[in-house]
Amino acid sequence: MKPAQHKHLFAITFGCIVFLELLSFLGWQYPVVGSTITLLLWLLTAYVAIKDLRFGVAIILAELIIGSHGLLFSFASSYATIPLRYGLFAAVMLGTIVSIYKERKIHFGASRFFLPYLALLVVLGLATIHGILQGHGIAATVSDANAFAFLLLAFPLWQAVRSTNDLNPIVHIAAAAGVASILKVHLLFYTFSHGFAEIQGTLYRWVRDTRIGEITIITDEFARIFFASHITTIVLFFIGYMSALFYAKKRVSAASLYVLSFFFSSILISLSRSNWLGMTVAALVFLVTVIIIHPRTCMSIVRHGIRIGVPIILIAFASITLLLSFPFSSSRGIVSPLALFTERAQTIHNEAAANSRWQLLPPLWNEIKKTPVIGAGFGQTVTYISQDPKVIARTGGTYTTTTFEWGYFDLWLKLGALGLGIYLLFILKILIQTSKTLTTSSAYPLQLGILLGCIAMIVTHMFSPYLNHPLGITILLCTAMLSEMNPLKA
Repeated sequence: MKPAQHKHLFAITFGCIVFLELLSFLGWQYPVVGSTITLLLWLLTAYVAIKDLRFGVAIILAELIIGSHGLLFSFASSYATIPLRYGLFAAVMLGTIVSIYKERKIHFGASRFFLPYLALLVVLGLATIHGILQGHGIAATVSDANAFAFLLLAFPLWQAVRSTNDLNPIVHIAAAAGVASILKVHLLFYTFSHGFAEIQGTLYRWVRDTRIGEITIITDEFARIFFASHITTIVLFFIGYMSALFYAKKRVSAASLYVLSFFFSSILISLSRSNWLGMTVAALVFLVTVIIIHPRTCMSIVRHGIRIGVPIILIAFASITLLLSFPFSSSRGIVSPLALFTERAQTIHNEAAANSRWQLLPPLWNEIKKTPVIGAGFGQTVTYISQDPKVIARTGGTYTTTTFEWGYFDLWLKLGALGLGIYLLFILKILIQTSKTLTTSSAYPLQLGILLGCIAMIVTHMFSPYLNHPLGITILLCTAMLSEMNPLKA
């Protein structure tokens, strides 16, 4: 398919996603409808992946961007409830097997990442076996480890994408999914910040049950809308920003500025300090990168970046203010979010979520110290006192879980220092290889953008786990895959 044939793909994808969001709401209310749509989507994805694996890959990436935890749709039976994501993953893997059979070649097998990737799979397999032998239970162990199955997405990625032509449809579809996701954030933000009591309860339950995100009423005038998939919003923002910076040498279109500002405002609305920290660190890395790679022109690049960045920030704050204040009335007045953002950035104590995170740290560290080298295996639990009002109402505050906000401690607990070290070496190899190819890549803005997004995700993982989640794993794999497409073929 030629690039020209993709010119309407963004609009078509965006329309389909909006329609699917409406169907998701219907399917949530009527499970039979939801199960039917889920089955149809699985079959359609399998057909598409077999016909053209690029579009199968694009579908699963789009679902990750809009679906957070993969439950936008689900197939309910008397035996189990199967999330949409599971079936999409299986469909794309089926398309990959067909592609490998037709080509008689596994492209990922020739990757420089293949051996460290195999080492990581061995570590994860041993941690799974270790968890079962430790008596954590097969179901609990497998449930704790199953997100790492997304490492297998390496095979369809390398099998499907080998040129810029292969990238075109995937980029268009992913961008459309990103725009649809931020539109949903802004619509929910407006609805819950303006007290539409007649629909808030239903919308809240839909968002909660599909695990798209979290909605928290911060004040009477501001609702926090956080999606786990906000991490992909950060990646797409950096890709868009780098494209505007290096492709639009003199003037960036107003449309690009508005789109980027809405991505940025969505990240602000999330009120996620870990996301903000990740973005800040990635931005500092970019400044260092510019100085190293472009020593002679670094000042002109920085000035151009400021000319793009300042309007994005101003438009983002203006759009949030408008959403909070419209319709204007004497009782509400002009509502500025600046004070709330500043307070959120500075406050790390005296808040239920933050306090719970700090309460978790001592018992988590005590468990790590029991088996620091080989780990405790998947399925290991930790009990601590939570400050979450829901937990307090249910158990008095005592909470036992296998998932922890301290992402690197989570990996250390289950994989041990050896396993965590192998995972970090795999990540380091991806970062180094991507950095090496930046200066000669014909897709420089795309590679730099996803590298910065990947760095933001790695930093965010300290406090919000992503490296053990399909979202973070996929970002890693996409970064690695793009680093090996150098030089890209036209």
